[in-house]
Amino acid sequence: MNKIWGCMYIPIILGTAREGRESEKVARFMLEKAEEFGLSSEIIDVRDYRLAATDNTKTSEQAKRLMELVLRADGLVIVSPEYSHGYPGELKMMLDMLYEEYFGKPVGICGVSSGVFGGARMIEQLWQICICLHMVPIGEVVSFPRVQDLFRRERCDKEGGVPREGEKVPRCPDQLRPDPQLRERCRILRFVVSLLYLKIGKDLCYLIRDGWKDRLSSNGLTIELRGA
Repeated sequence: MNKIWGCMYIPIILGTAREGRESEKVARFMLEKAEEFGLSSEIIDVRDYRLAATDNTKTSEQAKRLMELVLRADGLVIVSPEYSHGYPGELKMMLDMLYEEYFGKPVGICGVSSGVFGGARMIEQLWQICICLHMVPIGEVVSFPRVQDLFRRERCDKEGGVPREGEKVPRCPDQLRPDPQLRERCRILRFVVSLLYLKIGKDLCYLIRDGWKDRLSSNGLTIELRGA
């Protein structure tokens, strides 16, 4: 898998600037998972892109830095908590700095909450924002309910997103698999692979749409495109 996905850059947006944010642990955890899959990734911290007011002129230094990363990205992962049934305002302000740069970008959402629902209401709202920005949300989501209980604080401060011993991260309602640990790994696997396949599928659709007749070979896999 590393050979296939190693050239892909999928950064992780940490969508809250609040002091004591638990979502940072989740973002670091997802960064670890991205690197395990062989992806190129980093955390885009909303704290580094705060403005005094909304601004879509793309002239600020924050907007220029964000634009460079978004244009480079093959897809995005947004880690966001649910505050008062919604997403943080600073995340919306950061996203609103750009527009066309998001077009066609696959995006996955990780919901974080201190309660049992894992940010479900926030995810529904943020999904609509991503669609409005012409991003393409994937069907899979990963939720981190009761996040304050999922990570061990003393190790997270030093090492980032380290799960508490014996804790399953993230929690998954699917009870079909007998091994809970395997179930959680499969959940994250589906999330990441869905994001990657959506990106690849979009690129192939562009080739077919443009009438290209070519053979693409990557890691020994040959795909034949027959354009119209």
